[in-house]
Amino acid sequence: MRQVVFLLSFIFCVFAASPLAKAQEESSKKLKVALILPFQTGYTSSKIGTYLSTNDIVSANKIRLPEDSQNSLNFYQGLLLALQEANNENVKLFVYDNQNSDSITNVLLNKPELKGMNAIIGPMTISSARVVAEYCKTNKILNLQPFSPSKTLSENNPFLIQLAPTIEVHTEQLFKAMVDSFQGGNIIIYSPPSERSLSIARYMDTLIKNYNKSAEKKFTFVFLNTKDMMVDGKKTTADEQLKTNKKNVWFIPSFDEAFLNGNFRILHSQLNAKNITVFGMPTWLNGDILRLDYVNDFQTHISDPFYIDSTSSAANDFLRNFITTYHHTADRYAALGYDVFHFLDKNWKEYEADLANASESVTYHGVGYNFNLTKKMIGDNINYFGNNQAFVFKVMDYRLTKVR
Repeated sequence: MRQVVFLLSFIFCVFAASPLAKAQEESSKKLKVALILPFQTGYTSSKIGTYLSTNDIVSANKIRLPEDSQNSLNFYQGLLLALQEANNENVKLFVYDNQNSDSITNVLLNKPELKGMNAIIGPMTISSARVVAEYCKTNKILNLQPFSPSKTLSENNPFLIQLAPTIEVHTEQLFKAMVDSFQGGNIIIYSPPSERSLSIARYMDTLIKNYNKSAEKKFTFVFLNTKDMMVDGKKTTADEQLKTNKKNVWFIPSFDEAFLNGNFRILHSQLNAKNITVFGMPTWLNGDILRLDYVNDFQTHISDPFYIDSTSSAANDFLRNFITTYHHTADRYAALGYDVFHFLDKNWKEYEADLANASESVTYHGVGYNFNLTKKMIGDNINYFGNNQAFVFKVMDYRLTKVR
């Protein structure tokens, strides 16, 4: 049923939003914003046509849009809602479909109006995001990147505002949660040998060592690379590193679900005898084969930049207004679009063209996302502006509870 509503809302968004865009073009604006997302409008339109010509409701409900198209539309709808609420006549919005293609992205960037933009939002994929980030650097245009968490999109780029927190930010927030609840505990950093996992593991290892230099209650900890499982020149296991007289934190910087399931299964039998809490990666709950009973039983802690506070009147107003406007429930991408536009609108009014230089002191508390921007430096140069905000959640009774 939600897919049917989504398809109908897409029709509403494509056709009902057109007069709004036209009205914006006809008036004089100070803030010109380009939105570049993979709507894949041709394919999506064909799916809508199939849906409209299908008399069988069961078959109609099986129609699915590509995930990136659905996420793009939800983001766009959230952004439009924020634009309408802001009632800011000084904004002109340009919307482009890059179809998840670097070559099409380059074609779009050749459009003469793009050089007159004050800000470009997107795109979603890392490769296209790099293309746009470099274009914005060259043409001195703000680039708001709420999707890709990569810190290597562009170098020495003071126009890149990285709203998606990097994996280092997630690691920092997880470590702070360890300090909050497990001071003096025993931490096992358990990493597979891939460079991606090892870099996260090394960063956590550094955070712990720096903390222990001055902490009153120090952590005991060990760094295990599963390639050799060596500690002080001797072979060991994660089981052998567990303590019976301390809380055990098992930090696993892995994105391999088979690896996770296998190791969870091995240590699951130790849960009754030893206090074990797992800390893991933000992608875990999106997995296809990761066993949720293991995630739940280890009271797994994960990080995520998205959180809607059910006690917040602003958040509840957003959810209510979104479903009234679009006739389906807002998801994380809808909240992201809503918060990104309000963030830009709020700070543009205050800083205008100096937003990039002012971003070190810019914070924003939204309905689903918080942005706390600081300068990320290379020597004396600004590399980009990064968001240091992510939340930490604990899985308990098959529910997520925010702990930080």
